[in-house]
Amino acid sequence: MLSKWADLQRAEKDKFLWDQWNDSGRKPKMFKPLLKEFEPMIMERARVYTGSNINIPPAAINAEFKKQFLRAAETYEPSKGTFGTHAYSTMRAASRFVTTHQNFARIPENRIFNVGDYQRGKAILDANLDREPTHKEMAKFLKWKVGDVVRMNTDLRKDVKASQFDFDVANTGASSVRSALRHATPKLAKKDQLIMKDVLKQKKIHEIAKKFKLSPSAVMRSKIRIGKTLSQYLQDN
Repeated sequence: MLSKWADLQRAEKDKFLWDQWNDSGRKPKMFKPLLKEFEPMIMERARVYTGSNINIPPAAINAEFKKQFLRAAETYEPSKGTFGTHAYSTMRAASRFVTTHQNFARIPENRIFNVGDYQRGKAILDANLDREPTHKEMAKFLKWKVGDVVRMNTDLRKDVKASQFDFDVANTGASSVRSALRHATPKLAKKDQLIMKDVLKQKKIHEIAKKFKLSPSAVMRSKIRIGKTLSQYLQDN
């Protein structure tokens, strides 16, 4: 009985702090009390991975868990349960972040911190050029040597492939894939839903791009978004 009462009090306090932030127009300074209340839980979940052999900087893991906590606050609907339960569930995405990026263990430690610069630079050039940048273009933009760009691209290749909608139905199980599609589809933007249908029909990137009047790189970004959304439901099954 005491435990249930304590849980009820905790849920009411969490809801009060969330309401306080939400009613303020979601001002950043009003988010701090809610974050402070949950920080022990966030750090406890992050420590499971920061203490492992995965070669990802602890600061990056902690930041990802906090980012997912913010996403929980932004997507919480009071009518669907307690905030604490929603936050705990949402933060599972941070665990998937570690799983997805565990291949970084193959990247020498002194180069791990260049990953963010590489990915941001690639995103900027991708958008500006409306296509995949060449190694030379990346090197010029980042002020790196071309060889360093090539090595980084190679190191990240397996991580990117894992999120590009390349599921092996035979190994995953058809029923799991169907279940993932059923749950993930409503979470996708309308354009991504349409692109997903063509990807499932095994249409080529350039065919999809032509059909929707998009660049191939835009279709690739859509595939990555679709893959990441589906992955979380496949892993939950």
